[in-house]
Amino acid sequence: MNVKEVFTPHLMTANSSLTLAGVPTIGGFLASATGTIAVTVGGVPAIAATAVTAGQYTPIPISVSKDVVVTLAGDAAGTLFA
Repeated sequence: MNVKEVFTPHLMTANSSLTLAGVPTIGGFLASATGTIAVTVGGVPAIAATAVTAGQYTPIPISVSKDVVVTLAGDAAGTLFA
């Protein structure tokens, strides 16, 4: 069986937050600048501030059923795949 995952890229600027409504899954984050990423689902922390490094892909394989807020800090920037 072949499985194909498709995610929409969301460009995030340094130290920004992005609210995603109705997104069933998050695939990961490709950092263009080093810093931290945090994810809350329905107001509850799902991923505490985690370091991301420029040029590296960080998998975030979670399924969600509520609004998701992704927050970048420490000058982190990049592309979120959700």
